[in-house]
Amino acid sequence: GEATTSDRRALAELCRLSDGLPLALELVAGRVGVRTPAEVVVNLQDRVDLLAAEHPSADGRQRSLQAVLEATVEPLDPRHRRMLGDLSVFAGSFPAATALAVAEDDPVAFQALVDAGLVLVAEPGVVDGERRYRMLDTTRAFASGLGQDDAGATAARRHAHHYREMAVELGWAMDTPHEGPALERIREDDRDLRAALDWWIAHEPAGALAFARAVGRAWYVWGDLAKLRDLLDQALVGATVGDLVTEEDLGWAHLRRSWPRFLTGDVVGGFADADAAIDRLTGVDEPVGAAFAFMGRAHMTLLSTADTQEAFEWYRRAIGEPRRSERPHLTAGTLVEAALALILAERADAEVDEMLAEAEAAFVSAGDDIGLA
Repeated sequence: GEATTSDRRALAELCRLSDGLPLALELVAGRVGVRTPAEVVVNLQDRVDLLAAEHPSADGRQRSLQAVLEATVEPLDPRHRRMLGDLSVFAGSFPAATALAVAEDDPVAFQALVDAGLVLVAEPGVVDGERRYRMLDTTRAFASGLGQDDAGATAARRHAHHYREMAVELGWAMDTPHEGPALERIREDDRDLRAALDWWIAHEPAGALAFARAVGRAWYVWGDLAKLRDLLDQALVGATVGDLVTEEDLGWAHLRRSWPRFLTGDVVGGFADADAAIDRLTGVDEPVGAAFAFMGRAHMTLLSTADTQEAFEWYRRAIGEPRRSERPHLTAGTLVEAALALILAERADAEVDEMLAEAEAAFVSAGDDIGLA
């Protein structure tokens, strides 16, 4: 019969899972006649079943994807095979420098894998245009079985630490004029950041808190509130200041969890996280985080109680943090956000006018036409 919309979607997913490889597509096509496309998709999610499937009319090296890949890898030097196994920890695309930091630092072996077609050139980086590489998902599934368990565990640990360091670095760009490029970089490396987060949650949940400032902001912007809340719930359980966790990490984690809790119906929890963020971030004199924590507390007050006077006091404290630390751009942005929230709450008075006038002067001084608009 004619394919339904659901069937067409499943068939498109099967093409993706097969990496567009002719042999893989033939193997998949043979299964669709026995099962529905959607059922085949479920069975092929981890690619292992697809690797092992054999073509009924083929033999030797062409009988299965497993056999094809084994024949491709067989002539490689042992160190090249080890690197291929290490590279299987990457979930998405990656620059060569990152590959060499996570796997063996062996540029010759890396180039040999590229020459063999086991590592492919991907689209250039969206932020800096650097060359990036990727592995087909079927190749990755095959490569994950190469090498010794200890070597794979070492590569996975290096991968998790590398992307944790990246998240910390990107976190500094959040809530600043440089947020846009940082969000694009997170989107580009999202699959590997998520894989690294899963590693930390599985091995040492407190280590995931360092991701909160950057990844928490990105997932909030993209509306992935349930996943963000679940991640921070796991990371914050029993977390205390130590080798992997700073007071600032805890403050940002509470701040990033406050809105997902509030917006998913846990109003009390949202207020509790905002208050915890205020206590921790003011305690370590972190004015950027403190400003956003006070701002969040003010917004929550307006939305849940419509008490403009109480909200106004929280807004004053939010504005005071960047003012005190002489951050005019952040001060201007905070003034505008507070003024607009109060106007929408039908409080448009002289103090609100003063907020907007001060913000305007700051944006003009900084030559920021976007902020001024």
